Amino acid sequence: MRTNVPLRPSPFGLRISRLPYCAARIAHRFLMASVLAISAFATAQDTVKTPFDDKIGITQKLGSSLPLGLKFKDETGATVRLGDYFKDRPVVIVPVFYECKSACLMTRDGVVQVLGQQKKERIGRDFDVLVFSFKSDETTKMAADAKKYWMEHTRYGENAEGWHFLTGDEASIQSLTSAIGFRFHKVPEMDTIVHPTCIVFATPDGRVSYYQEGANYAALEFQTAVEEAKRNQVGTKSPTIRFPACYAYDPTTGKYRVAVENILLWSGLATVAIVAGSIIHMSLKYRRTPLKPGDAPDQGGTDANPSEGH
Repeated sequence: MRTNVPLRPSPFGLRISRLPYCAARIAHRFLMASVLAISAFATAQDTVKTPFDDKIGITQKLGSSLPLGLKFKDETGATVRLGDYFKDRPVVIVPVFYECKSACLMTRDGVVQVLGQQKKERIGRDFDVLVFSFKSDETTKMAADAKKYWMEHTRYGENAEGWHFLTGDEASIQSLTSAIGFRFHKVPEMDTIVHPTCIVFATPDGRVSYYQEGANYAALEFQTAVEEAKRNQVGTKSPTIRFPACYAYDPTTGKYRVAVENILLWSGLATVAIVAGSIIHMSLKYRRTPLKPGDAPDQGGTDANPSEGH
């Protein structure tokens, strides 16, 4: 009597026998690791606190008027008024600082991505983008370099008239960030600034109309915000997103270090990817050869060999 293993359909469209025990153990361990990592990340989001939590954040000041008389310098070094950019188009305000190597880069990439997804609303025709540095010692050259990068990497971003990159003194920066409810905190010992991430929509007449918090901006939400701002309409409050802190305090050293939240997040995602890859690999490696035409399928999981007697 010969026992055959029943063929079972694979979720990947293959006919496989079974996942070997060792492979199952590996997949199970990776799966448990991913669950623990993602759970740890979710817990860290709510429990990890820094000395900056009360000093940074976003207060959505919908409908408030911007101080259009503020003076800045644009990417060419010319002195400009904030009101120079508020004429007949909405303005998308992006607070960053050009030397930032963490959250601001994610903001930049998020803006570049969402602008490239806009098929109806185009920069320079339907709205302007105004990027300003909230670090007062940054230079016009930094602003010019940033403009070049953003334009080169943005689909439909070739219209230079729609891009504006500003630097300013401490008083102008404080006035503008206060007007849009953007709170940040300087950390002198690290020569950096801890801050939230967002973009702010403003109407042509200079009123705050909508916020997209975080660094990942939904294309349809962006389009809707531009369309409402065009009509000088003020939108509703958007969801508040607590962006993972860039730094955490280490009481053993008395210094600040990179927080673990991002590491946990990416570790969890990588683990999930490894689990999926492992299952696919084992399915391909250990699949059974499909039945040939004319072969009879097993009935009940056993098959008597006609050459064997009882």
